[in-house]
Amino acid sequence: GDQMEHGWAFSDKSWYFSSFKNSLSQASAEMTMARGEDAAGSERGGMDPSLNGYLIGGGATAVVATIRQFVPGFWFHPIGVLLAPNWMCTIMWGSCLVAWILRLSVLKLGGAMAVREKLQPFFVGAFVGAVVGHFLHVTYAAIWIVPAGEPIFRWGVYNLP
Repeated sequence: GDQMEHGWAFSDKSWYFSSFKNSLSQASAEMTMARGEDAAGSERGGMDPSLNGYLIGGGATAVVATIRQFVPGFWFHPIGVLLAPNWMCTIMWGSCLVAWILRLSVLKLGGAMAVREKLQPFFVGAFVGAVVGHFLHVTYAAIWIVPAGEPIFRWGVYNLP
């Protein structure tokens, strides 16, 4: 990060996070005392919160997978339960909603055969085209933009020369 033009983004910046670190340490101390931990930091009882989260997530995924096996047409997918709290889902939920509405419309108008024989091959081709497009764009950026000394934060499609 030191050799990059925008290397300051990767530096320590302790001045920037000092108030956050103070608040975090105060909240952690209060939470530790509320959970009943001793001075060494070991708990007297209860589960680790991260383990609790894993168990709840795994249980919810298992419930959705079971319901999906026994209820035809159940619309939730177990992968969606796992990916829902991911930051990427905040970006792509609109695209997923449009895809779901499009698939539902084709299913109602043309039936399952239309989805399988027409819609699915079309969107497999669209996905492969998007992957090839991204590969070509990254190749272009790696060959012409980075060696020219342009900042890598301008690799967007709108910033092509």
